[in-house]
Amino acid sequence: MEKISVIIPTVQKNIKVLNKLLNLLARDSAVGEIVLINNAIMQFVPMKQTKNKLKILNQQENLYVNQSWNLGIEKISNNKFLIINDDILCCEKFVSKILRTGILDKPETGLIGLDNRYIKHYEVNTKNIDVPDSCKEGDISFTQMLNHFYTGDWGSCFWGKKENYYIIPDGIKIIYGDNYLLYKNLQNGKKNYSISGLKCNHIHSLSSSSNEFGDVVCEDINNYKQFFD
Repeated sequence: MEKISVIIPTVQKNIKVLNKLLNLLARDSAVGEIVLINNAIMQFVPMKQTKNKLKILNQQENLYVNQSWNLGIEKISNNKFLIINDDILCCEKFVSKILRTGILDKPETGLIGLDNRYIKHYEVNTKNIDVPDSCKEGDISFTQMLNHFYTGDWGSCFWGKKENYYIIPDGIKIIYGDNYLLYKNLQNGKKNYSISGLKCNHIHSLSSSSNEFGDVVCEDINNYKQFFD
């Protein structure tokens, strides 16, 4: 099976869940590398490389979510990628299961993300979450998304190929980055999808709900219209 690169931005809000995610990904044979963008510049010492497949990019300033994605795409060595939050756990071997469907190999495919109906949400103050029960490959299906705006957590965990990733403008730092990528793919004749049947546990807005990000989110809201013409 072709290997995939995984990109994870983090400010280390929940180390237990982050380590569970890293271990989960390291066990998956389809994962060739894990690029961790460490934006935790004040609260914690820089993370050291401790796991096989793991590459840590320690930052001198917080790049926020969308610019971290841009950096990760620049640094990965595989064409196929998974971008995933540091506060979400999917079932065992979930990367392999998605790749084996072959959806990323179809020329018309842009990006694929999560169907909110299969995500179990936890409150921000949740200390720990576990890997959900495994799902059968036959239970996984895909629904085409006809619009670039949506409700739910599609962008918490999404797959694509480098040629279908578009550099996100600096004017949208935390939110709307996934909407921008969906929009650009639709503009260029690609089909985006949501994944049904893949179970995930997610601490909703673990980092972005913090008070220090409030002003940045407000700026994103004020800026987003100029990028969706």
